Amino acid sequence: KQTPVTFRAEDNGDYYATFSNDKVTFITSDNSEAYKIVVSDGNIVKTKFDEVSADINGEAVKGYFIPANTGVLLYSLAETADYYTVENKTVDAISPADNMLERAPKDGGDIAFNEGYKYYKLAYNDYTAKTGLGFYWGADNGDAFYVKAGTAYLAVPKAKAAGAKGFTLNGEATGIEGVNANVENAKAIYNLNGQRVASMAKPGLYIVNGKKVVRK
Repeated sequence: KQTPVTFRAEDNGDYYATFSNDKVTFITSDNSEAYKIVVSDGNIVKTKFDEVSADINGEAVKGYFIPANTGVLLYSLAETADYYTVENKTVDAISPADNMLERAPKDGGDIAFNEGYKYYKLAYNDYTAKTGLGFYWGADNGDAFYVKAGTAYLAVPKAKAAGAKGFTLNGEATGIEGVNANVENAKAIYNLNGQRVASMAKPGLYIVNGKKVVRK
């Protein structure tokens, strides 16, 4: 099945998106690239997946096989890219030491929190100016936050995170205080006091994108 991925993050004509799926997928490399990410010495390090050729409906197509339940960063020269879910093929899982991107819950939801990690989302440092694209805390103190289905987030061990509140894609760590809008998981969530919150972390009534939502 051919399905498009929409790239919501744009940086000087380059487009980015995080991606995950519960099945093995094949991302076409027509104007696109797929990357694993780790944080090393305070910087984002991107490693490109190996490009291979696959038979798609009788035609040889170049692209990247992505293991099931694996988070990746996609880069594209266009606003969309195609992927295919693949049946009857096994692709080896990737060690967290080689890829710190984690898949979103299948239907979307809050990250499973582990106190040994800090959690980051694909976002801009300045959303209005669309600058400083990178991975930034999605909640106070790098805690867990809501993640949209089909995307991914960065889970960095505390020792490697070294207190950084964000890492730009150009390789610079940052200690900025205010990280602006998330480009993928954008949900305006408020508590009943009218205060904006990063996620529905506790049971109760919330206002999400203008609608009342009960978290049990």
